[in-house]
Parts: sequence; structure tokens; C-alpha cells
Amino acid sequence: MPLLRTNCEVLFDSALRRASQLDSYIATYGKPIGPLHGLPVSLKDPFRVEGAETSVGFVGWLGKRETGETESEVVKMAMEMGAAIETNNNIVGYTWNAHNRHLSSGGSSGGASIRLPAGVSGLYGFKPSAGRLPYKGVVNMMEGQNIVASVIGPIAHSPSDLKLMVETLLNAKPWERDPGVVPLPWRSEEQAEVRRRAAESRLCSGVMRWDDVVMPHPPIQRAVEETVAKLKVKGHEIVEWTPPSHSEAFEILVSPERPVFSIAVFPNLQRGMFTFPDLHLHTTIKAHTNLLALQLGTFTADGGADIHKTLALSNEPPVPEIAISHGTAPGSLPTSTVTAH
Repeated sequence: MPLLRTNCEVLFDSALRRASQLDSYIATYGKPIGPLHGLPVSLKDPFRVEGAETSVGFVGWLGKRETGETESEVVKMAMEMGAAIETNNNIVGYTWNAHNRHLSSGGSSGGASIRLPAGVSGLYGFKPSAGRLPYKGVVNMMEGQNIVASVIGPIAHSPSDLKLMVETLLNAKPWERDPGVVPLPWRSEEQAEVRRRAAESRLCSGVMRWDDVVMPHPPIQRAVEETVAKLKVKGHEIVEWTPPSHSEAFEILVSPERPVFSIAVFPNLQRGMFTFPDLHLHTTIKAHTNLLALQLGTFTADGGADIHKTLALSNEPPVPEIAISHGTAPGSLPTSTVTAH
């Protein structure tokens, strides 16, 4: 879909071969090969797929096709259960929203996160805890940075689709193939217990209306209120919940003492306020004097060296979404140090 810059590497040949294999299997044995038999699965670029390129948006990583040995573990597992791998994102520029091409598709890289792209696209997403689903073989930057761990999870058309994918993967015991996965199977008894309690008595749920950092837009507020009202009608208890400070958590990640770049580098940015499209729904950031004091300290503890080393493979410049946190050039950010006490 060139207008959206998404689903860009469509694996027609391999998908057709896979469909033929699955048809032959069911004709021979009279049953599906697994619970995902024939299910088309689209994958984001960091998932290594045999025969496809995995660039993660870096020009310098183009030109190398993945093999069966380098393929991501979760891709292998999905294929073994009958899935048909259909697409694989590539270098295309900014990915726009399918409902409105003036808006982002969500996520830290135009579609990386799970909950945001699902929310702004009218879909359902499930973001599990770190270590719940296999990450082995998935491409990532800043290897060794595990303070804020990356996770993988499905986006689908319904909650039942999410359940099918997660339950199927966990039933395959991924911890036996990826030591980073917690050895915890899908617990059907826990699910049944929640359903029983919901039917026989009332459940207690907490509602967080906003995080004291970014006020949700009116449609989001309305959806929360409608959900609360429907739960109350069913007799369930709703508790107003004030979580630990989100702004404090953000301050832990952000290092405001280390300015990122001069406004002169990006002449379109004016003093005062500006809108950054990948911090969604008109999130604004204050520009102080001539410097924007936004710095994701955890992700740039190396001073941006890892990102700029990869960019240097093809001499490509950082896009603004990268430059805003990792600097415009090598050495433009200081390297963090840890002092022992």
C-alpha cells in the first residue's frame, strides 16, 4: 500500500508455496497441520523471515536475505503450526494511518509499539510482559540494553484472535527454544475462573482516566466513560485508581540536563511549542531558549554510538525521529557513566 508505506515486501512466491504445502498436507492427512493452519500472518521488519531482508529501517542492512538458520524463533514456531507468512515491512519512510493519512500509524517508529497502533487503527493488541513470548532471533538495536526490554505481541481484529495466537505459541513451550522466555504455560483454568466469577459475582476493576502527563482526546475519554458505565450496569465494582507517578517514571528515562540539538538544526521548529507526530495525539514538547531538552537517557547511554555506527554503513543521515533522541551526528551526545558507591 504505497499511500500508507506499509506492507511493502509482500512475499508472494513463498506465500503461494506455503499455501500449496498446506493444501497437500490436509489432502494427505485429512486434518490441519496445526491450530494456525493457513492463517496469513504479517510481521514487522525486525522479525527475520527466510528469504526476506531485515533492515529495521537502515539502508546499510539491505541486501542480505535471511536463511532458515537466521529466521526468528517465533516465525519458525508460527510456521510449524500452519501459519502462512505474508508480508514484511521494509525501508519506506513514514508509515501513515490507514484511516487518515495525515496521522501516524502509532508506535515509536511509526508502528513499533503494540497498543498504540492497535488503538489508532481500530484493532486489538496484546502487549505481554517481557519474557512471555520468544524474542530469540528478532533484530534489535542497542544489544545489551535490557533496562527497558523490548517485547513482541500480536495485533488482530478481535480478542479471540489474540488469544489464539498467544495460547498457540505458549502451548508450544517456547522456553525450551528461547531461554529468555518464562516457563509459564497458558493457564486455561485461570481464564475459566475469571469467567465464572464474572458470571456469578462482580469483578473489581480500576480505572485510570489519564496519567497526569498527556490528557487523552475526547473520543478516548468517551470510550473510557462508556466502558465504566457498562461495567457498572453489569454490577461490577469500579475503583478510581491513581497509579505511581508517570511523570517521575518519565524523568527516570529522560535526562533534561543533556540537551539534544539546537533549534537551528531544525529550522521548522520554533521557540515555544511544536507538535512531534510520533508522540501521538498532539503531544507537545517545550523548547527552552535555543535547545530542546529532551533526551531518552536509558536508550542513549552510549551517546548514540550504536545508532550512528549503523547509519555510517551507508552514510545515511538520521531522520528527525532518530535525531531528536540520538543526536544529529556521532559525538553530539555525551556518554553516560555509572559511578560505584
